[in-house]
Amino acid sequence: MLAVQVLVFGLFAWVLSDSSMRQLEAQQRAAMSAQNETLRDLLGQFDDTMLQEADRFLLSFAAVVPGPYAVDPAQTIEVAGQPTPQFSSGEIVLNNNFELPDRFFATTGGTIATVFARRGDDFVRVTTSLKKQNGERAVGTLLDRAGPAYAAVQAGRSYRALTWLFGKPYMSKYEPVRDAAGKVAGALYVGVDVSAELAMLKNRIRRKSIGTDGHFVVVDAKPGPDQGKLLVGRRQEGTVQLDARDEDGKTWLREMMAARQGSLTHRIAFDGGAPALRLTAFETYPEWQWLIVGSVPVDSLRAELIANRNRFLGAGLALALLVSAGFWWMLRRMVSVPLADAATAARSLAAGDLTARLDSPRRDEIGELMRAIDGVGQGLSGIVGTVRASADAIVASTGEIATGNADLSARTASQASSLERTAASIEQLSATVRQNADAAVDADATVRSAADAARHGGGTVERVVQTMDGVHRNAQQVVDIIGMIDGIAFQTNILALNAAVEAARAGEHGRGFAVVAGEVRFWVCM
Repeated sequence: MLAVQVLVFGLFAWVLSDSSMRQLEAQQRAAMSAQNETLRDLLGQFDDTMLQEADRFLLSFAAVVPGPYAVDPAQTIEVAGQPTPQFSSGEIVLNNNFELPDRFFATTGGTIATVFARRGDDFVRVTTSLKKQNGERAVGTLLDRAGPAYAAVQAGRSYRALTWLFGKPYMSKYEPVRDAAGKVAGALYVGVDVSAELAMLKNRIRRKSIGTDGHFVVVDAKPGPDQGKLLVGRRQEGTVQLDARDEDGKTWLREMMAARQGSLTHRIAFDGGAPALRLTAFETYPEWQWLIVGSVPVDSLRAELIANRNRFLGAGLALALLVSAGFWWMLRRMVSVPLADAATAARSLAAGDLTARLDSPRRDEIGELMRAIDGVGQGLSGIVGTVRASADAIVASTGEIATGNADLSARTASQASSLERTAASIEQLSATVRQNADAAVDADATVRSAADAARHGGGTVERVVQTMDGVHRNAQQVVDIIGMIDGIAFQTNILALNAAVEAARAGEHGRGFAVVAGEVRFWVCM
């Protein structure tokens, strides 16, 4: 019974635990996706704020070189060893004019300014405050045709984006400028150094945890040599992980970059950690093409739940043991002991001890059983008493029967002598019977003679009967004739009566006829 309870309880706990784990993973997946969206929104807010700063600084720089702008391909000025067309703002030639961007850099607290002059289909830097790592100015170089900024400027549109120049992040804005004819003659550029702000943002992302053993990384998803580079990480920041593979040999970062958003469960070595089964959610910030990836080991998610499950199983097992012990004690007290008492009483009754009794105040089935056993004992005691009384009565009756048998024996002897006398009388009666038999033979002969006479008389009577039948038939014929005559007389009487009536009507003339009619009636009535 206890084993069944433990098995059922364990199965229930396992099902509950499995369902809870699934639910926990789904909730964690949703929570991680929500956190990714929060980080994406944080990047968006930072981006918007910095872009507004770039817009403001570009307006300030445009005020420094207000135009009108003109590019003169016929006059070339060598900039950093590269021939460039003369590019001017009003009367000011901007080629190699570093005073303007440097002054702007100083007054704005470090904002980079650059001027591009159009040379054919290219845009060449003719002045800038941006310097390389070796301290040289980044002039005489072309705007990268493969970059999105080139396409925007070529089309006469502004372009804003986070760019990395010589290892530093800048919130950049490119603004095309036109000559008097309305053609794009060049472009102005400002770059707000966001190294400090971006470092703070990265620290916020880096410190953000998922549970006890999960965290976030940010990957550069832009095509190029830095694609797959960890921009934010705890252990492998700055390394390129584009071709990192999971347990199945899939390049999981490439798949995330292609999907751009989602979640999956896979076994990977995340950010320099040991390979483990992890739940990973990812989100892309499209403006910067940053891939935000949050990952947590599945075991760490399940650890607390498994610990709670184990505690629950232990407590449940202890509770089951306690309940089983209590149930066993109650069952023994309420069932086993009373049944044992009932069995003892039943064995005593079976052995002939009818004094065994069970006094139970219980009103349940066991109480009814014990009272029934008491009833059996009481019933058997009554039956035994009745049998004893009947046995005493039988003993008394047996004595009376013995006395009667003695009396019957004496009477039998008396009847034997009477029978001897009766036998002698019977012999005399037998002689008389033989005489009577002889007389009966004579009577039989006489009876036979009388029977013959009776048969002869019967023939005579039969003939008389036949004669009477003939007389009866003749008498019937006479009756018929008399009936016929009676009818004729009745008709004749009627005719005579009619004749008398007619004679009376005729008066004197019919008197003789009336006399005749009267005579006829007289004879008819005779």
